[in-house]
Amino acid sequence: MDSIRSTVEAMTGEQDLGSPKDVTTQRAIQNTLNNLIGEIRRSIQFFQNQSPESPVTKLILGGGTANMLDLPAYLQQELNLPVEVIDPLRRIPVTGPDIDASLLKEQKNLLSVGIGLAMRKVVD
Repeated sequence: MDSIRSTVEAMTGEQDLGSPKDVTTQRAIQNTLNNLIGEIRRSIQFFQNQSPESPVTKLILGGGTANMLDLPAYLQQELNLPVEVIDPLRRIPVTGPDIDASLLKEQKNLLSVGIGLAMRKVVD
């Protein structure tokens, strides 16, 4: 599937996927998303049990999965929390003649882990 849009629409009953291959794909994605949502709910519940004075007010999504079309909106609907996709380059200026700005914009979510690792101090 090109995007998660058709899967989410099928999960909400707005679209019939039709072919057996698409139905199998939809079920696999739906099961994976349901597992992810369950894990996020458990993490939120654990955090709130540990810090009742600091309620979770939003979910921040990063990494390559954040590129999945409609995933932030779907998570927001399921978790009843605002979802923000983090921009790992927000405070890092990237310039130069060899930089493809459109490719960088499209793929920047894939850089989160690498940027985080690059920011760590090296300990001997």
